[in-house]
Amino acid sequence: MINNIFNSIWEFILCIPKDTWRDVLLSSVILPIVFWMFSQTQKYWVNQRPINRLFKGFRNNGEEVLIYLSQLSSSIEDDRGGVILNPNPRYIAKYPMPIPTNQNNLENSYFQNIDPVWSQSDGKCSAEILNTIGKISKPGKFRIANTINDWRCHNNPIITIGFNPKTRDLLNYCSPIFFQTLNDTCLKIDGHEIKLDCSFPKDAGIIQKTQITDTESSVIILAGLGTSGTEVAGKVLSTNAHDLGRLYSNKPFCLLFSTDINISHGFYSIKGVFPKPHWSSAVLHPTTYFKWKRKKVFPTP
Repeated sequence: MINNIFNSIWEFILCIPKDTWRDVLLSSVILPIVFWMFSQTQKYWVNQRPINRLFKGFRNNGEEVLIYLSQLSSSIEDDRGGVILNPNPRYIAKYPMPIPTNQNNLENSYFQNIDPVWSQSDGKCSAEILNTIGKISKPGKFRIANTINDWRCHNNPIITIGFNPKTRDLLNYCSPIFFQTLNDTCLKIDGHEIKLDCSFPKDAGIIQKTQITDTESSVIILAGLGTSGTEVAGKVLSTNAHDLGRLYSNKPFCLLFSTDINISHGFYSIKGVFPKPHWSSAVLHPTTYFKWKRKKVFPTP
């Protein structure tokens, strides 16, 4: 009986024209393989984009990407001289409202119970970061973190802005860290002797890419000693994201820069990076590598 079944199947196969077999083979085997190879090739080249390599840990990793800012609340002194939260904070927004007798008159708008608030420098830096994130392929879900509720979230990729409490907390959990703050008045990075302070009108800032040691979650710290350094840090990363992706891919690095508001509010000058990029970046991206080498920002032996 089994032989009869096999014989019937074989006779059926022999009855099918060769052209039909060719079409079946093409549609069921060859075309799916071609489409799979094309999709994998496309995925590979998308992943090789410098900005995608730089933000590899922030792309569709299943965890929310948290952005930490300095969240500020209004406070008052209690009877013992301690600080407590103001139960009814009020804020004023001033704007021009000329009147016939005073063309320079200012009007006030009042806002209540809007804590927490951000500083202008943190807000501008975060805006630059969000614009940069918009350039990467398939970014993860980003949100502004709540300092209290999200304090222990160490499984999430993190971007932290300014030397806020969360930034200082992360310094205890992240490795490597390539910069040092000297008495909270100077910044220095490994491999360089230069020390930058925040003497007005100048300021200094860093961009540190690292990871949380236990969870290996990606972390980017953007911080200035003063407000102008923090404000400009987002612009520094946004402007140089493609170059940094070519030089460091997804590896840790630290960039030190200075600002000078007498020149302009958006002015910055890169003073150093650490570590020196791997030799392969000079081979794969020679134009970018030697452009940065001419700036004399690589660490000296």
